[in-house]
Amino acid sequence: MRNVKRKKIAIVGAGFCGLAASWFFAEREEFAVDLYDPSGIGGGASGIAAGLLHPYAGAHNKLNPFALEGIAATKELLSVAERALGKQIAHFSGVLRLATDEAQLSDYQKASAKYPDIMWRTAAENQKAVEGLYPHPGIFIENAAVVDSQLYLEGLFKACTKRGLTLIKEPIADLNRLDTYDSILITAGAGTCRIKGLENLPSSLIKGQVIIGNWPEQHTPLPFPLNSYAYLLMQPDRPHQFCAGATFERTLSDAIPDLPTAIQDILPKVQTFFPSLTEKNIIGCKAGVRVSTPNHLPLIHRHNRNCWVLTGMGSKGLLYNALYAKKVVQDMLRNQEI
Repeated sequence: MRNVKRKKIAIVGAGFCGLAASWFFAEREEFAVDLYDPSGIGGGASGIAAGLLHPYAGAHNKLNPFALEGIAATKELLSVAERALGKQIAHFSGVLRLATDEAQLSDYQKASAKYPDIMWRTAAENQKAVEGLYPHPGIFIENAAVVDSQLYLEGLFKACTKRGLTLIKEPIADLNRLDTYDSILITAGAGTCRIKGLENLPSSLIKGQVIIGNWPEQHTPLPFPLNSYAYLLMQPDRPHQFCAGATFERTLSDAIPDLPTAIQDILPKVQTFFPSLTEKNIIGCKAGVRVSTPNHLPLIHRHNRNCWVLTGMGSKGLLYNALYAKKVVQDMLRNQEI
């Protein structure tokens, strides 16, 4: 292989999908990978992801399509990132979903009866497990994890750079800029629609914000994340700070953090199950723009002979990034002479 000219691959977008795809190319000696992103690693929506990972994302707690395959694929890449950094990135402590109204109560009872890894818990059991919790019944998802998203991105990047990946902090607005490459993969998230020729993909943009705050001194930190119509969890890198979210703002104006809007949307939902949190605990917010598709599943699109697009992760980037990145790389290898 050392005497064979390596094929040049350009990947645009350094979030979950871009780094996952970079790894699947970089681990093969026949490819040289350049990763383009003007914001660097995790500068978009991936960089603010809270890190909740389980196969039942969504209001009704149903098993997501391809979720078990997605979890397995993500675990493989988590191991790659953990080996690169020499530290743990994911903590499989479970997540408690609380039923705060009759609709959730019905959905969660059905889920606990259907899925063996979901346990029904009474309001009293939940209050005993979590200090400061309002007495709601709910379900405990045993195989849920909290992933330190920043460390995951950093670990994948480190693993890829060891295999020759080059990060180029330049924007790509025209694919002609990349015409010297043998193959191109666009994983730019919300930035995809700003690339000439990719403006009309079947997708929509959703602004998502999370609020960050100091944990109330009168309560011990949460032993695991809480989730209802909003989620609440401790910051992986700051054990006395919390993260809560997220907004789903479909009237998109920009990706700038808007703290009053974030508080107005998120805090009342959190207070339905954890009333001790108030506005005085909040110290800031983060914002990003997600891409959603009509069927709420990621989109693999072949734009032309040597250019492919992977987009539409929505709020399930951690669940689907590894699975779909591997699939698009396999499709590219199968359908092109690269």
